[in-house]
Amino acid sequence: MRVVSAVLIAASMLVLSLFAQDDAKPNRAAKTQAKENRRADRQNDAQLAETNLRQTAIREWDTDRNLLVDDAELEAAMPRFLAQTRDLAAALVRRFDRNGDGRLDARERQDLEETRELLRRSSEVEEMDPNRDYTISSDEEQAVKNSIREQVSKWNQRTLSVFDTNFDGAVSAEERREGLERIRAGARNWRRQDDR
Repeated sequence: MRVVSAVLIAASMLVLSLFAQDDAKPNRAAKTQAKENRRADRQNDAQLAETNLRQTAIREWDTDRNLLVDDAELEAAMPRFLAQTRDLAAALVRRFDRNGDGRLDARERQDLEETRELLRRSSEVEEMDPNRDYTISSDEEQAVKNSIREQVSKWNQRTLSVFDTNFDGAVSAEERREGLERIRAGARNWRRQDDR
């Protein structure tokens, strides 16, 4: 379930942030960083959607199904693709252009972004609401709770497997510090290999 995955990722980030903090209260820099992280998440979502759109389009453009888009296929497909993009842009302007000037100003773009976020989040509701009545019944809620409990249990098991070096079922401050250092060292090595 995508919702459970999103919850698990959020829980993972929360746990790691809790491990990494020394019980410091959020300060202005932390709040600014959180805001920047949310903005980056929105940009990543947009880039992923754009990548998926392009991949889908490229598959459609490959008319001879040889897994390559040659110049002739590209020339044939490009006018239709650009027309579809213009039509979509025009539809967005018609929907969000409140002052009727034919373009989206900053406030109108913000309305578009908020709507996009709401639509993205609506898929989370749909994951929890199989009958799509947009009312979460007690049975649906219980199913989600059970699924989340299962995912959290798996998370805890994985966390203990990484951090609990003395196998006592808990993570001490020393185990936490050592585990985080192992993770950081692994990330540094991964980045170095990726930079090559």
